[in-house]
Amino acid sequence: MRIGISTACFYPELTEKALLLAAQAGADCTEIFVNSDSEFSPSFFDKLASSIQGSGMEVVSIHPFTSGFEPMFFFSQYARRMQDGLALYRRFFELSARIGARYFVLHGALYQVDLPDKEIFDRFRMLRRLAKEEGVHLLQENVARCKSRSPDFIRRMRAYLGEEAEFVLDTKQALRSGVSVEEMRLAMGEGLRHIHISDCSDQKDCVLPGQGKLDFSAFYRTLLAAGYTGDMVLEVYRDSFSVPGELFGAYRYLKETLDGVCL
Repeated sequence: MRIGISTACFYPELTEKALLLAAQAGADCTEIFVNSDSEFSPSFFDKLASSIQGSGMEVVSIHPFTSGFEPMFFFSQYARRMQDGLALYRRFFELSARIGARYFVLHGALYQVDLPDKEIFDRFRMLRRLAKEEGVHLLQENVARCKSRSPDFIRRMRAYLGEEAEFVLDTKQALRSGVSVEEMRLAMGEGLRHIHISDCSDQKDCVLPGQGKLDFSAFYRTLLAAGYTGDMVLEVYRDSFSVPGELFGAYRYLKETLDGVCL
């Protein structure tokens, strides 16, 4: 298990500068949050790859700024928009593979979307197979405003799709959904591939690791006991720290805690 830093932590810093900051922290891996359509281009992705060459940091996943449009693209009744969305995301998957990212993060259907679960799962499978053609795994993230906020939905998704259901666990999104991190982890089961990690306090559901009340040693031990072999990226909001050094310290805390568990 490796620990990384998401470029989303530095928003609204430009994506290429955020990536360099993650590398500066010595992160083992990163998730790139792509913030505009012009950034989804071969030249820009080549620029990103070149900028971290030799840093030892691997891009493990891509998160698109279009997450908020996914309900309209893929989970509405308008067939033409679905086809346009598939063409758009094929381009995103191609670029994800170009930079070596194994995973692509999907928010999916809004909680209020009026589609049967079976239809939602079938559409996820369609997107998932499109991503696989490019060598990329599509991951369903648990998101508070989406169907995936519910552990029961996640379990039904796994039952219907089998091994084609793969997930990213976001700790703060679980808490915002009124669900414990452990309950969501168990719902995802063997389909868990990736983790977005942050801490929480009685006042805020997203603070820097080490500044809240989550027991990271216990969390690591639970993951290791379950056979989890994926990566974990630190993902907080920019108002969670004053200067990058505070974020870098939280990253070191996560690393040192993991090292202590693995001794």
